[in-house]
Amino acid sequence: MLGGSMVRMDFGWNTDLDLAMLDVREQLDRLGDSLPQESDRPIVLRIDPNDKPIMIVALSRDDGGSEGLEADLSALKQLGREVVARRIEQLRDVARVIVTGGFDRQIDVRLDPAALAAHSVNLVQLESALRTANVAQPGGSIRRGPFRYSVEVTGEFETVQDIASTVVSWSGDRPIRLRDLAEVREGVDERRGLVRYDGTETLMLLVERRPDANTVRASEEVRQALLELQEDLDDIRLDVVVDESVFIEEAISGLTQAVLFGGLLALLVLLLFLRRKRALLAVGLAVPLSLGISLILFEVMDISFNLISLSGLALGVGMLVDNAIVVVENIARLREGGLSEREAGIQGASEVAGAITASTLTTVAVFLPLTLVEGLAGRLFADQSLAIVASLSASLLVGLTVVPLVAAWTSAEDQDLSEDSDSRTGGPVLRFYETLLSGALKHRLAVSVGALLFLMLGGWVGMNVNREVVPQTNQGRINVHLALPADADLELVSERTRSFEAFALDSPDFEHILSDIGERDESRLQIDPRPPYEADLLAMLSPGVDLEEAISAIQSLTTPEDVQIEVASERTQLEMLLSNEESDLFIDLLVERREDGAPVLSTALSSLEQMPELVNVRLSDDFEVPAYRLSFDRETMSRYGVSSAQLTTQLEAAASGAHATDLRSVNEEIPILLRTPRKATVEALLAEPVPTQGGLLPLSTFLKAEYVLLPASLMRGDQIPILRILADVSAQSDLDDATDAIQAQLVPALPTNVRLRVGGANEAFRNSLRAVGISFLLSILLVYLILAAQFESLVQPLVILLTVPLALSGVALILLVTGQTVNLMSLTGCVVLIGIVVNDAIVKVDFINQRRATGVKLMPAIMEAGRDRLRPIIMTTVTTAFGLLPLSLGLGPGAELRAPMAIVITGGLVAATLLTLIVVPVLYSLVVRVDA
Repeated sequence: MLGGSMVRMDFGWNTDLDLAMLDVREQLDRLGDSLPQESDRPIVLRIDPNDKPIMIVALSRDDGGSEGLEADLSALKQLGREVVARRIEQLRDVARVIVTGGFDRQIDVRLDPAALAAHSVNLVQLESALRTANVAQPGGSIRRGPFRYSVEVTGEFETVQDIASTVVSWSGDRPIRLRDLAEVREGVDERRGLVRYDGTETLMLLVERRPDANTVRASEEVRQALLELQEDLDDIRLDVVVDESVFIEEAISGLTQAVLFGGLLALLVLLLFLRRKRALLAVGLAVPLSLGISLILFEVMDISFNLISLSGLALGVGMLVDNAIVVVENIARLREGGLSEREAGIQGASEVAGAITASTLTTVAVFLPLTLVEGLAGRLFADQSLAIVASLSASLLVGLTVVPLVAAWTSAEDQDLSEDSDSRTGGPVLRFYETLLSGALKHRLAVSVGALLFLMLGGWVGMNVNREVVPQTNQGRINVHLALPADADLELVSERTRSFEAFALDSPDFEHILSDIGERDESRLQIDPRPPYEADLLAMLSPGVDLEEAISAIQSLTTPEDVQIEVASERTQLEMLLSNEESDLFIDLLVERREDGAPVLSTALSSLEQMPELVNVRLSDDFEVPAYRLSFDRETMSRYGVSSAQLTTQLEAAASGAHATDLRSVNEEIPILLRTPRKATVEALLAEPVPTQGGLLPLSTFLKAEYVLLPASLMRGDQIPILRILADVSAQSDLDDATDAIQAQLVPALPTNVRLRVGGANEAFRNSLRAVGISFLLSILLVYLILAAQFESLVQPLVILLTVPLALSGVALILLVTGQTVNLMSLTGCVVLIGIVVNDAIVKVDFINQRRATGVKLMPAIMEAGRDRLRPIIMTTVTTAFGLLPLSLGLGPGAELRAPMAIVITGGLVAATLLTLIVVPVLYSLVVRVDA
């Protein structure tokens, strides 16, 4: 921000930020008088993605106003603050409303230099007189009999006439009032920013919700309040430009539909496999019962409905029926073998109880570490992990209690939907599998080599898949950022912006465009600073318009040479959390002295611009602000009795107005500014006469001006000067390739006193990757311990865990085929796979062990387990895959974030299942003697 500084402090994940804020405020209070007297009190803000406005409203008049632009917008801003904002802020879920744009009121005291000289009054005297007269303070108390009365001294200005009547000096017995020296009138400030909506200047209201409020509910309240205000204020318009709840509602609605549609598809798959009506009923009951118990657990574990938790529930839908399928299929097999209802129900459930409990516990063991991982990944996906844990725990409870009762309760009327026994037992598919498995057991070495080659292929493909932090999400909005030279005034920035507005308004691809031009209002500078030579445009796409095509259309526009343009889609809160920088990468040159890095900076910038891995390479602060440095001639000032305060006030009054005091009312404080006739050049400014002991002398007598170029901003990190270059990763490259190329290009060319640091989205990606990796290793360890306890073996769990790398190889291939990238969502899907892909292998190995325990030889036991477990394994895989199909298709708002995880799980599960049917039995036969 201009004329200010911003310090960002990062704390550890377990830090209590409320206590940290109190500590920071305490340390700032201890600074006391060490801060400059002209500076405001430091403001401590807590950076929270939830502080992003949930709604942007454009406030304008229907008739466009009739009193002139300044008066209309000034009155409209007062109405916006005192009526509209206050009404909205009364809502329960709204924290505050920021009104920006338009003009702010002020009192202009236009001084007459001749009158000042004639009465020998200088600006310091005027300033002091106004401040002294504009006071209100307690005056103690007096007693009158038994009563005590408070005394208040009040002399605050109430009207412009009060200001004009202020006595500033005396000429003998005659008072000299301010109106004798100046014209006092109401006016508006000299603004440095403005807002336009669809090409018409307007006001912008930013509505922020309370931290604990529901965004959808808060938006509904605000919309209702806006309708009421619209009815009461006939001559104004309140247009909702951005409403974050729309995207959230559509995304959650799409996710809910995916959950229901996925469950329906899973049941349809079961209809094809389970021909018994009672068995189908048993599995069908498991889904709603499990969902109902899951929702109860949501309340117990304090899980809210959001995109993350509902994604977890959607992932669990396909797995909800897995336990029920295994139980039902085993009971059906025993009933076909001649056992009674009771015997089949008890024995069928008990035979697989250990296996499905172990498989559920392994899945739970995968997700619980995600809630304990340090960092952003663990915090983000805690709800998702707990949602899956709740749904799977519920499915285990239902699978061991309700499902056996319904599945075993058969009667004569409960016949197969198909009388074809061969189709029920698998028919040609089963015979083909038995032949394939028998051949694999005879050629175990070849199968093992083939599995190893598949792992190597998957590893090679995985190393070459593109990487990003999170997938780009289409919210139907495009951000366009314009930057002009630092000496550009507001009129020039506004003119350059109009060409983009005209393009958007003429194009059918865009519905509306909101332009935020120049420096932000003071109320927004604290949280979102921007210099006066920049502008941000928010373009709303028409329904059905392709995001990439709209971005390309804007980028293809011919722009003036003095305009730098950046075009990007609107980022989600998740993207802002993972990468709060304005670009994919930042390249920092760390130096002990800033001037040491200046020669290297231009060379580094040129080298980076030539790299094909990068686009949009630019300096973070590539502007130098032109300025005049004025220095005092203190000897001359002393000779003529002129103080530095007098000269500074004179300069300020001629340049922008000297702030003397405020006209306070109930609702606002209107600044009172002392102004002398505006000077167009620095030469005219220095020619301004100033009263001295020797008469009127020009300011140039005491001041010398030097033209200089100052940096727009200075950046330090850990008290070390930083020169920052920003860059985005090209579409043909990824984060790792770009980072490696930067390191290889710049490090050898840097002098010893300059260090290189690459961060941004790459840093966020690596941190996320590290967190997920830790969770991955911990999950594998927990799964191994559970399996070792289940099978009372240290070797057999290794056979089961081999399905994990086989699944990851399938993941790499499915990512390549579908054009997806390695990102945080797909990495989370890989962690999910650990708990899922081992389930079928657990059931199979457990069944082999049971057969061997009854005295069956190794090879017959493997063949029998393969034959009896084929149908439930295929059923669980297909139901899970079809349950995730709606998510994998990536339909609806926010689907870009959900699809990678579903695609990864589906692809990995299918690959692991196909290999589990062959590779796991072969490896089991190889290691069983070692285990013995």
